[in-house]
Amino acid sequence: MPDAWPPRPPLAPVILVPGLVGSAITGRRTSGEPFGPLWCVGVEWSQLWLQPALLMPNAKDCLLRALELHYNASSGIYSNTSGVELDASVDWGGVNGVAYLSPDGPLSSFTGYFSALVDALTARGYTPGLDLHGAPYDWRLAPDAHLTPGGYYGRLRLLIETSVSRSGRRAWVVAHSLGCPTASAFFSRQPDVWLRAHVKGFVALAGVWAGGASMVNIAPRNLHLLLIYMVNPIYTHIYLSN
Repeated sequence: MPDAWPPRPPLAPVILVPGLVGSAITGRRTSGEPFGPLWCVGVEWSQLWLQPALLMPNAKDCLLRALELHYNASSGIYSNTSGVELDASVDWGGVNGVAYLSPDGPLSSFTGYFSALVDALTARGYTPGLDLHGAPYDWRLAPDAHLTPGGYYGRLRLLIETSVSRSGRRAWVVAHSLGCPTASAFFSRQPDVWLRAHVKGFVALAGVWAGGASMVNIAPRNLHLLLIYMVNPIYTHIYLSN
């Protein structure tokens, strides 16, 4: 018998692109009174989306104000609400930004998102941050904003290139819901030679290729109904069917 088993070949990298609900956004208040319109945003970084307490009727207006996106048609530049700094790249390249909708607090165990897939892949030898990566994004933005220098698409391309270079194998991109058209728009803007060299395949899970009109029922005036979805998606299906 050999003294040792031969080393296992590197695994093909997996990139997880979440949907709207699964793309966490953290924020902090840079100015303004703590009891003003942005009372729900603290001076320290904390998760705003998706934060169950901020989906309740008495808090959702503050959340919506904090997440407002402003567009300057003259410059073509998007900006956040004055006095608020937001970050949509939570644990970029790791999995903590995509595994759970709300990783902290009493509801965390009920908010698994990519957590089951992450557990299954790690059980088969994958390592978060090495060959298993989350790629969250600012779901408020369209592809034109993702294409700006330092934007999501540039960072996603670099993440794929780095992981492929490390493993020597092409990557699988797994996307869910809004992440599917977001990833598809990224692919359509890459040269064919780059795609053939870096992407093994694309797995689209419940992609909203034709939009998601049913979401009108729960956003923005009924954001608290997302709490039902977080606990049991079947209840949301029943609600939206009535």
